[in-house]
Amino acid sequence: MYGLHGSTITLFLLSPMNPPFPPAIDLVLLSLTEVLFGFTYDRAVSWFERKNGKLFKFLVSWSVVLGTVGTLTIRLLFFWGRVSAEWQTFLIDLLCFAGSGLPMIIGSMSRAGKPTHKVRRWPTFANQVREDVVSGMRSTADELSREAKAGRVNAGTLVEIVHKLHEWVGSLKSV
Repeated sequence: MYGLHGSTITLFLLSPMNPPFPPAIDLVLLSLTEVLFGFTYDRAVSWFERKNGKLFKFLVSWSVVLGTVGTLTIRLLFFWGRVSAEWQTFLIDLLCFAGSGLPMIIGSMSRAGKPTHKVRRWPTFANQVREDVVSGMRSTADELSREAKAGRVNAGTLVEIVHKLHEWVGSLKSV
C-alpha cells in the first residue's frame, strides 16, 4: 500500500479514498464521443451563424454555455454512479473539454478567416463609365502636360479642366 520508499504521493494515489482510474477504453470512447459532439455542435453553430449573422454576434456567450452543458452532460452519462477523486475528475473534465473544444476552435477559426461578403462584379455599364473616365483623365493629363511645356496654360485652360473633372465626378456618381 505504501509503494516505493513509502513516499507520500504513492500513498495518496493508492489510498482507499482514491478509487482506481477509469479503464483506458472508457477514456477513448469518451474522447471520441466528445470529438463527435464538438464537430456536430460546431456545424450547428456555423449553420445558425449563417442564418442569423448579425444576431449571432450577440449570442456567442449562449453558444459557449450550451457547448459547456453538452460537454459536461456527456461526461456525466459516461461516469454515472462512479466515484472519483478530485484530480481524476479534473483530468477527465480536461479530456472532455479538449475533445469537444478542439473541433469547435478549428471551426471558429476557419469561419473567421472567410470573407463575410461576396465580391460583386461591376455590371457592363459601370465598367464602361469607369473606362470612359480613366481614358478622359489620361487624355486631359497629356493635353495639360503639352500645354504647360509650350507655355500656353492660362485661366481658360484650367477652367476647361475643372469642368471636365466635374463631368467625370458626375459620371462616377451615376454608377
